[in-house]
Amino acid sequence: MTRITPYLIVSVVCLLLGGLSYFVTSSLFFFLGVSMTYFLTAVIVLKPMLRSYQDKERKRHECYRFVNSFIISYSSTGSLEKSYSSSLEDSQKEFRDIQESIISQDVRSRIFYFQRYFSTDLYDMFLSLFVLFEEQGGDLLSVAKGLLDELTRVEEFGDSVRKESVRNLREYILLWAMSMLILGFLRFGLSNFYSFLTKSPVYLTTIGVYFAFFLFSFVFYLSSFFNEKISWMKGRKHEKNP
Repeated sequence: MTRITPYLIVSVVCLLLGGLSYFVTSSLFFFLGVSMTYFLTAVIVLKPMLRSYQDKERKRHECYRFVNSFIISYSSTGSLEKSYSSSLEDSQKEFRDIQESIISQDVRSRIFYFQRYFSTDLYDMFLSLFVLFEEQGGDLLSVAKGLLDELTRVEEFGDSVRKESVRNLREYILLWAMSMLILGFLRFGLSNFYSFLTKSPVYLTTIGVYFAFFLFSFVFYLSSFFNEKISWMKGRKHEKNP
């Protein structure tokens, strides 16, 4: 998938929604207004939330793989360099870029540097256990068993929540799609009054409210799905808490 593909998909969806508004109102103003408003909302509001969500999910998986692989490898080989290299297998591009940028540092410094990247309590616990092991020795696998169990629990719980959230999102979109299908059928069901309705301020206002309500409800639903604050809400929070 190229970088422009998501924009094409969003554009098509927005044009279809704008086309539906035109279909039920015969208003070019509705077509342009709905299409442009939905597209700008997707790019300005939804895209940052999606990107932040994807970053968190990627780092969650990477943290689990890195810590789990490092502890198991270090316990069996006793080699810091080999354990580090083993933990970096199948890493994503951003993580690889960070690794390349600190390649001149020693392995221990690199491990601690990743604390800024993962930014999680579990990785902080891993570093604490690593320092404790360096100072006191012993069996790292036994010392870190509780941490590995917690990492596995968090990873499995995160995956199950994601699957359930995706299922609920599909149902939510399906319900709205059905409501839009019904809205489209009104064009034929009220065909005898259609020319009158398209000139009625009440009818046009109702259609406008419908599309506005769908947009706002969809944005807030995705905000909950991504567990992200909407961009303008972040701005207000920042202003109140400098």
